Amino acid sequence: MIAGAVAATGEAPLVNRTIVSGIGAGALSRMTDVKVIKVRRDGIEIETPRYDRFTRLLVELAGLGATVHEIAGNDEIMVSLTVPEGAALSVDPGSVLMRLKRDGVPGDRVVVNIKVESLAAFLRQHPLGDPGLEHVFDY
Repeated sequence: MIAGAVAATGEAPLVNRTIVSGIGAGALSRMTDVKVIKVRRDGIEIETPRYDRFTRLLVELAGLGATVHEIAGNDEIMVSLTVPEGAALSVDPGSVLMRLKRDGVPGDRVVVNIKVESLAAFLRQHPLGDPGLEHVFDY
């Protein structure tokens, strides 16, 4: 297991530790906002910013063919999607935790629980956008 989110001190940003495979340490180290921590038996441990930048980096990693194995010590993660109101949606292999109308904006927000090992494939199926992937929650 890797360390979870690191608390900020002063002006240092909050970060996540994530284990990925399918992409080399050199390529990861050249990505903006990705710091390679350690090459491990089960993948490469990286450190990234949290919040919106984390979501965007995961989308980028998925697009490069990476697999995510662990996020801040977790093997499951919550993801939100936006969809047109009442639209059918397949989240396989995830499971819908809730679906609700969006305040002040047409459409629904769907919150999905997914195994981290399935996250990259899920992100390739649900591109960032509106409608589309809204956020990957970073514990």
